[in-house]
Amino acid sequence: MNSSYFTLYSNCFLTKGHAGSVILDVHRNRYLPIKNEIAALLENDLTSHTVAQVKATFPDLQEGLDAYLNHFVENEYGFYTEEPQKFPPIDLHYHHPGHLNNAIIAIEGIEQFDYQSLLLELLELGCWHFQLLLLAEQYDATRLDELLSIFETSIARSVDLRFKYDCLTFEQYKALSFPDLRVISTVYGQSAETSHYINAGTVAEKYDNVFLHYVTRALDYQQPESYDESLFYQTLAFYTEAQSHNPGLNKKVCIDPEGNIKNYFTHSASFGNIAKDTVSTVIQGEDFQEKWHISNQQVAKCSACQFRFMCLSYSDLMYQDGTYKKVEDCTFNPFSNTWA
Repeated sequence: MNSSYFTLYSNCFLTKGHAGSVILDVHRNRYLPIKNEIAALLENDLTSHTVAQVKATFPDLQEGLDAYLNHFVENEYGFYTEEPQKFPPIDLHYHHPGHLNNAIIAIEGIEQFDYQSLLLELLELGCWHFQLLLLAEQYDATRLDELLSIFETSIARSVDLRFKYDCLTFEQYKALSFPDLRVISTVYGQSAETSHYINAGTVAEKYDNVFLHYVTRALDYQQPESYDESLFYQTLAFYTEAQSHNPGLNKKVCIDPEGNIKNYFTHSASFGNIAKDTVSTVIQGEDFQEKWHISNQQVAKCSACQFRFMCLSYSDLMYQDGTYKKVEDCTFNPFSNTWA
């Protein structure tokens, strides 16, 4: 293979950090940590020289380079080829057709605001994904059913219902008019002994696209940011968006229980209220959209991190000392390549 070139598969992307690098495979949703020295070869020398030429330039890498490249081949991150020019890179241009992509709405009482009109407006704005945080101890099943029926035959691709309390009987839950799209529903604060937990599988059997979960942890939509490797996203859609946007905030709107329109619940800034303002008007403001376009590449600490194009963060951002910083700091140190 010395006379051949080595190239990564087009679905595998190299990201260099200060103290480490990764190869991100968006086809298999995985990533491989590698040393910066190997990343430099993949990014520079191996793109324009054969393996033999690279070995001649770096004689100390004779055996080590073979071991690395063979490992990449065996695990299908890359391959040898005589014609690397026949494998162009993937177009990383990001585009979402709607004005919004994601909406999170925290609801205390269905009657408090005109939530039906709000959902219809969000759908008209091209929103695909909805998360409804249902915080009251009781809900009228009929009214809730009317609200959910808005999603029927809509453009929505997913609806995530999160109940703070066990406010519906299992039969009432099954009777809701679930639209013909992916629905995930979670009831928080439940014990493992609850009869609902035992019968939860019935929903998945009755509705193929509906999943019901009962969990023991509490629902806190204002909880502080948390960071760990289990929260990384390794998809092409996420990677392309992360090149020039903040995937945690881009084309997202959050409505808190008081009706305030925010980028995210934990942010201090509110840009309007659904009692008097339309979401359509608010989200068109430059101040509301400002943080949509601040990618991790523009954030001081994140720009040194090899995980910057797979990390989902909702943290607020501040501009300080000529650069952006996250208000809720990450527990990963890209300069020592360690987690706190």
